[in-house]
Amino acid sequence: MACKPPTRTSIISANTDLNKDDFVTEPRVVHSEKNLALLSLCLRRGTGTGTEYFIYRARAGHPPSLELLPAGADCRLSKMTALASVACVSSSDGEHFVVVALGLTFMPGRYEFNIFRSESGTWTYKLLVLEPSVLGPKPVTIDPARVIMLGGGAIGWVDLWNGILVCDDIFSKRGPCSFPCYPAA
Repeated sequence: MACKPPTRTSIISANTDLNKDDFVTEPRVVHSEKNLALLSLCLRRGTGTGTEYFIYRARAGHPPSLELLPAGADCRLSKMTALASVACVSSSDGEHFVVVALGLTFMPGRYEFNIFRSESGTWTYKLLVLEPSVLGPKPVTIDPARVIMLGGGAIGWVDLWNGILVCDDIFSKRGPCSFPCYPAA
């Protein structure tokens, strides 16, 4: 028995303050996981442009919601040297979520993490520096092509040539505790 392929899904939001000319590009889904979708909108702002990020949430017992992520002083999404990948992770009860942005510094073993926690409504910034003993004999920079969920709040940024950078538990208050794992030669 053949099944029909999935159809295209659209998220529609009414906003009377914006018109088609305000958008630099079409809004895009940056990442989705379980009941969350992280959206980015690149908008014209005066003489420049700016990107805003939204979380779309669908939860049992609640109407779907679209929330603008605040651009507080610690939000560095638009200021990161090289924004490699962004992921959103829902808590086990679905009430809270975490958004994690991984930025490259172009220095082996150094990564920028920008973390938003819905529970507190705040962003934090952390510079992760991996010890030389963790990097191995040939230090590399992970340049992820994909981000994957590993379960239990763990996230993996996959570089098909160099390995996976793993954030063990994003819900931990101590922040990312990561290590790369290299593919076999």
